[in-house]
Amino acid sequence: MKYYCDNVFLGIAQKTDKDGNKVEQFIFNGVIPKDKFFVMGTHPRSFDSRYWGFVDKKILKEFLYGQFKKESSNFYYCVCIFIAKCFKC
Repeated sequence: MKYYCDNVFLGIAQKTDKDGNKVEQFIFNGVIPKDKFFVMGTHPRSFDSRYWGFVDKKILKEFLYGQFKKESSNFYYCVCIFIAKCFKC
């Protein structure tokens, strides 16, 4: 399955995991609900919103804050830039 945002290709979802097990893909067509985000990793086999759907804003903020404290400010900046490309950060 191919994923797009505003007609911009984001990536595809795999039909199977690395072990060959079938995985379900998240299917949605429309406006992303308020305070929800669709997040994707850069690796072709990232297990992300293509499979488990939207992430609540509160959960995302808590995760990023935890990573921001553990990592460098560059990590937080890169993640926000990635999200902001398609979904206002």
